[in-house]
Formats: sequence, C-alpha cells, structure tokens
Amino acid sequence: VVDSKTNTILQKIPDVGQHPIQLKALPDRSKIYVDNFGLAKMEIAVIDTNSNRVTKRIQTFGAPYATTTLDRK
Repeated sequence: VVDSKTNTILQKIPDVGQHPIQLKALPDRSKIYVDNFGLAKMEIAVIDTNSNRVTKRIQTFGAPYATTTLDRK
C-alpha cells in the first residue's frame, strides 16, 4: 500500500507472489489484481482492498499479464 502523494510505503501485503509485475484495480477499487510470474507457476493474486489481504489466486496457463488488461465491469 503506497501513499500516492508522498510515494511512501504504508503497508506491505504478504503472500502476493514471487514476482508481482503488474496491477489492475476494479473501477470501484474494491479489488486489485496482481500479475505474478513465479518460477514454478504463473497466477493472478486478488487483493481485497478493505482488508489488504490476498483473498484468491487464479492459476493461468501462460503469462498472466494479458488477463488484467481486460475491463471488468
């Protein structure tokens, strides 16, 4: 969690993954999707912004960055 005004880290969210690359937030900012390029698996971690915890992991078959470029409405 970063304060965008000061670029200060406020909180680290554990267990996001080995190599988080890209983030995509829902328009209402209730969830953040994190592309993760791990050594053994590639997945998307879903963060609930109310609790700042990973609530779900979505396995991908290949590079996950393409899945977070879709608009979720």
